[in-house]
Amino acid sequence: MHLLSLPVLFLLSSFMIPAEATFNLDFSSLLSTLLKSENNGAESGYVPGSSLSRHKRAALDAEYTVDIEVSFQDPTLQDTIKNFINGLTYPLNLTAGTTIQSINVTTACTQVGTNLQCKCEEGFIWSTDICSNYTQCSDNSTVSSCNCINMTENTGQYCQAATTMSTTTAMTTLSITTPLTTMTSSTTMSSTIPMSTTRTTTLSTTSIPSTTMNTTILLSTTRTTTLSTTTIPSTTMSTTTPKSTTITTTPTTTKTTTRTTTTKSATITVNPQKKSLSLGINEIFTEDLKNTSSPKYNEYKNKLDTALSESYKSLPGFISAAVTGFRPGSVVADYTITADQFDASSIQAANNNLLTNLTGIFNLTNPPILNIFTDNITLDLSTEFQYLGDNVTFFCNVSINSYSTINWYLNGSLSIPNATNKTNVQSGMISFTLTISPLTASNAGTYFCIVNQDTNSYQASKNLTVQTIQMNILNGNVICNDTAMSVLSCCPSSGENTLTLSCQNISGNYLTTKSVFWNNVSSCQELQIKATQNQCVSYINTYYSCVCWSNNGAITNQSITVTYLTLQIYPVVDIFKVSQGKVLNLECNESDSITWKFSSTGNSLTAMPISQTYYTNVGKRSTLTIPSDTLNTNWNGTYYCFSNNITTSRRVDVYSLIPASQIQIQPANFSYVCGTFVTFTCCVNNINNYPNAKLIISNEEQDMTRNAPEQCYTLRYSVPLSCGSSITATCKIFNLLNDSVTSMPMTGNQLPQNEVTCNDTIRLVGKDRDNVTILCSAVNNGLTGNITYICIDRNWMEVKALNFCVSAILNRLSLTLQALTSPDSEAQLPDVLKNIYVEVNNDSNNITSSSNNLALVVSMLSQVNNIATTVQESLMEDFLRTASIVVNNSSINTWKTVENPANQSSSLLQSVENFANKLVFSQNVNITTTNIQLEGIIVDKNTAIFAKPFRFASDITDSDLTGSVLIGNVLASVPQNSSIVSIAYSTLKDIIPSGNNKQVLNGLVMTTTIPNITNSFVDFKINMEFKMSNTSLSKPQCVFWNFKTEAWDGTGCKSVGNNSVNVSCECTHLTSFSILMSYGDNSPDPVLDYITYIGVGISLLSLVICIGVEATVWKSVTKNKTSYMRHVCIINIAVSLLLADIWFIIGAALSPKSGESVSDACVATTFFTHFFYLSVFFWMLTMGLILFYRLVYVLHDMSKTNMMTISFALGYGCPLVISVITVAVTKPRNMYTSSNACWLNTTESNAFIAFVVPALAILLVNVMIVFVVLKKLCRPAVGDKQKKDDSSTLKHIAKCILILTPLLGLTWGFGIGTMASKEKWIHGIFAALNSLQGLFILLFGCLMDKKVREALLHTFSLSRFTSQQTKSTNTNSSDSPFSKTVMNKGVFNLFHKKGAYNISSAHVSSSSDIPSNSYSLLH
Repeated sequence: MHLLSLPVLFLLSSFMIPAEATFNLDFSSLLSTLLKSENNGAESGYVPGSSLSRHKRAALDAEYTVDIEVSFQDPTLQDTIKNFINGLTYPLNLTAGTTIQSINVTTACTQVGTNLQCKCEEGFIWSTDICSNYTQCSDNSTVSSCNCINMTENTGQYCQAATTMSTTTAMTTLSITTPLTTMTSSTTMSSTIPMSTTRTTTLSTTSIPSTTMNTTILLSTTRTTTLSTTTIPSTTMSTTTPKSTTITTTPTTTKTTTRTTTTKSATITVNPQKKSLSLGINEIFTEDLKNTSSPKYNEYKNKLDTALSESYKSLPGFISAAVTGFRPGSVVADYTITADQFDASSIQAANNNLLTNLTGIFNLTNPPILNIFTDNITLDLSTEFQYLGDNVTFFCNVSINSYSTINWYLNGSLSIPNATNKTNVQSGMISFTLTISPLTASNAGTYFCIVNQDTNSYQASKNLTVQTIQMNILNGNVICNDTAMSVLSCCPSSGENTLTLSCQNISGNYLTTKSVFWNNVSSCQELQIKATQNQCVSYINTYYSCVCWSNNGAITNQSITVTYLTLQIYPVVDIFKVSQGKVLNLECNESDSITWKFSSTGNSLTAMPISQTYYTNVGKRSTLTIPSDTLNTNWNGTYYCFSNNITTSRRVDVYSLIPASQIQIQPANFSYVCGTFVTFTCCVNNINNYPNAKLIISNEEQDMTRNAPEQCYTLRYSVPLSCGSSITATCKIFNLLNDSVTSMPMTGNQLPQNEVTCNDTIRLVGKDRDNVTILCSAVNNGLTGNITYICIDRNWMEVKALNFCVSAILNRLSLTLQALTSPDSEAQLPDVLKNIYVEVNNDSNNITSSSNNLALVVSMLSQVNNIATTVQESLMEDFLRTASIVVNNSSINTWKTVENPANQSSSLLQSVENFANKLVFSQNVNITTTNIQLEGIIVDKNTAIFAKPFRFASDITDSDLTGSVLIGNVLASVPQNSSIVSIAYSTLKDIIPSGNNKQVLNGLVMTTTIPNITNSFVDFKINMEFKMSNTSLSKPQCVFWNFKTEAWDGTGCKSVGNNSVNVSCECTHLTSFSILMSYGDNSPDPVLDYITYIGVGISLLSLVICIGVEATVWKSVTKNKTSYMRHVCIINIAVSLLLADIWFIIGAALSPKSGESVSDACVATTFFTHFFYLSVFFWMLTMGLILFYRLVYVLHDMSKTNMMTISFALGYGCPLVISVITVAVTKPRNMYTSSNACWLNTTESNAFIAFVVPALAILLVNVMIVFVVLKKLCRPAVGDKQKKDDSSTLKHIAKCILILTPLLGLTWGFGIGTMASKEKWIHGIFAALNSLQGLFILLFGCLMDKKVREALLHTFSLSRFTSQQTKSTNTNSSDSPFSKTVMNKGVFNLFHKKGAYNISSAHVSSSSDIPSNSYSLLH
């Protein structure tokens, strides 16, 4: 118990001890600890609001009185605390010089009902003011002294000592508050200050839950001492309190030479108090006293304010006194006084001063001044919410025994419309009532109840808000769809709704349902009408009269006419029944803008929209048509017709009726012998949907037997002994609606018994080479489809190409997928796909070993992709797991037997890519299967790059097959929350065809997609790294799968680096990528490159010289037709070859590097190179044909014009046609040029054939012409004698071959050797001969021509030298073999024999075109 004094002592010592720095007090923890340990957990806190006054001033000592309030929940603690305080021994020492002289308990308050009953302890009483403001306790023993009062709440007031208290006492209040019991004690403390200082202290407080403190200290003392100069540092002290106050301590020091005097002056910082009073002026109240800007208002206020300030300035701590307003009754001026404290004697003296000061200024009432109290009076309303027209009563209750006057005010006016008042006096309580009936809008405002008792005025106020009742028509139309619709509402203008709505059906449709509904959102009562289709048939309208009222008399009426809107679906039946494969027609009438929905469950909330392709709207009629090829059992459900918030529905039952093509028949085609039996079988998917079947044969119908386990109907048919040559049978299947479908026909041919070579119970009979088609289920129950056998060597042998057997379970699942055509089919997709995966996984061995099953699964995955619009992660996983089985290593060989493997594998790849595009996920996703892996991320603001690695364990090598994808440069342009998905396939490289035999896929196939994003990014790049599965391959090419051409394509992709293990690719678009590589060493040979480029360079120079020579000697050597055509051919060959070589060099410079896409410039270069090389060949053909023509048709003569036309058409027309066709056919498929050179594609297409075939054909023709020329050389001329030595002839033949070979392009024949052999010497010869072709043309076609040389010599004025040289040569021919051979006979004179055609010795001056005298064709 002794611990109770600690917080009091600690508080007092903290006030007295100077501090060098901020000092924080935590009374909450101290008091909480104290009370919890002693008083079962009672809590304490500090309550603000007490006042402080200075009681005593002394030179050395100061005495203070501190009021302490302690609150607790347990009332029994009162006596414990009292006994503890009374048992203390005084004085109590706190610190040096500070003691507590005494502690007295003054007041004890206890909760009684809703009030606090506060009693004074012995020696203390309540002040007169407090006693007059509160009612005394009923058991107050002393009437003359007030020692017990009733309070509604604790206001911090306490009892005063019965005797006069010392004026040197200052008081501080410390409050510790809990809700039930409060006790206040007074502590007197004396302190001896060790030195003289001046301190000003103001508390700065911050609210702490449960504990508050407000302390105001008045310290004033003066002390003089003989000391040296003393300075006390500035100090700030803060403590915890709910009021915001600041404590500042500032020392003041005065310094003298011999004596220092420090004066400590006291500054009181007190929360000011306010007191309200009223002054009565005996005159009639005018409205201008309410207007603060009126002259009268300001005149009265100024006069009164002056008198008030003068009269009340004598109050202790006076601050202000001012008028707050005027009100009637006569004229009442309300005013407020603000001061530090008030006591009765001071107030009375000031009031007397005021009356004196106002004498002669105003005629005052009696009594003139009233004290205004707001306690002990309440003002309440009879209702919480008030409406226009209500009856409302105010209740004003005052806790007094008598009163002088009672006044009611509305907005400061005594005039209150429709009001009556009443008074009821009870013991200790007076009640006043004010009743307003009816309530109008003018009754809204602030009401005052003012009760005067002698010099006291009790005042209370209450606001009254007048609401209106609002009735609104929400909707005059009700839809006849059995859904409640709100048509009328009853609402207050504001606030909560306490109204009641009632409606009565006056006339019209009485069948519909009405109800009143409370709308929580709008806080309104609403009339709701619900009508069905049947209720809306007889009447269109209903008339309702509605009343909305309050509980206090307010009422409003409203009428409404409700119109019923209805739709009708035809045919008008409860359930419409139709068979699968029929056409469903529904018609919805009587409204505009009709739409249709469908639900298989009959739930309108989950109904899915039907595509507009299935219905047409014309006026107020909409016709829904589901075609026969679409209608199936998945359309079994409820159809909804919507228009303008009107809905009607019709149930439609769709019955299974299998399409004819899906009926399995056996035997489809067969042979039979008269007098034997043939068993016919027809099978369906679910035989329970088909109660019977008939076999139609020979125009008769026979009932078939049901074989439920096998889902088939059978009939053993007896063929008559006298049967026809053929029979045809069909099955007629009936469904539950008795609709029927007829199967495909089963056709048989009659076979004589003696011709039967094959016979068994399943495949029946047949002769050699006969075919029979039966059901696969007849061979294997787990299969379905048809299989064909052929009779060979008395045995039925399977025809592999006509085996269409597939898994029966997979086939049923495929049919289920095909039937998912209804609007809500996607909801069934997860279950169907799960079943597909389970079946494929369980029967994986049969699936991967059958090309038919593989193709069926690929088709099913494509159907799943087409149905799905959004894909969840679980659906994606089942899809990939199914695809992984299809591309398993065990299926690779089977894929090679699939019909059109490129199309099937492309379909699978595209299905997976498109399905991944629809994948929806909220966080990074990873799906891993044996052969396929998927990685996906969601792009957010923190995503800088997309980098995903893939790794697969290899079954062939010890090392894993890896790859990676990187996207980094454009992710900032990708919208937030977009997804990026990458997929890698480990085995697809062995399944998708590479396109040619020279290249194979050598790494993972990786697909990357960004759904809903087009490739519109600037500088988009995706980087990939592929690990080679076979490191022995070379020439990597980065490619993507082109779904249009179903081939690999290098456009937009290039290799950016590779090593012995990995290949890095960069592409500018998204799709599926891989790398193509070649077998063997295809690297370029530098020796061949040097030979080619040097040879071409020499040829270019030679061709320029040749063209220049021809231009120089043209007139001299073209004087007859034959020589003219020869030189035309030479000059066009030279020009074409020159341009071809130039484009060849350009193409070498523009050749794409490994992995780069082919540029448009490269394509143009390829075209011109192709064209001019073909022109070279065709002009060589032209020269050969002219030679052939002149040698064979000697006597025939063609005009020069015709020869020129044919030559140019052949030399340029044919190459142009071939070149244009080639580029037109191959360029759209990106197969025109090679991937690594500006030349025709040699691997992926047949573009190169457009050069090889014409070139080889021309070479063949020119070789034949050379043989003709050689034959002519070997034949003796007429009149010639046979020479014994044929050496001269052989020389001429050799010279002929030497000259004709380059001129007729025979050197290109070595190209055949390069295609057949990889030997470098063959390639070297080919490169040398053809790159130097321009040099050969210059030598053999130009410079070695005698006439050309003579023309050149003549042109350059060397004719004399030439004559001398010729003369000398003739004279000395026997001495010079070279001269004899070359100059005399002539190198170009290939036909030089005596008596020959002598075509090399024509007279220069002759212009005749006769062949015998013509100039040599080879000149």
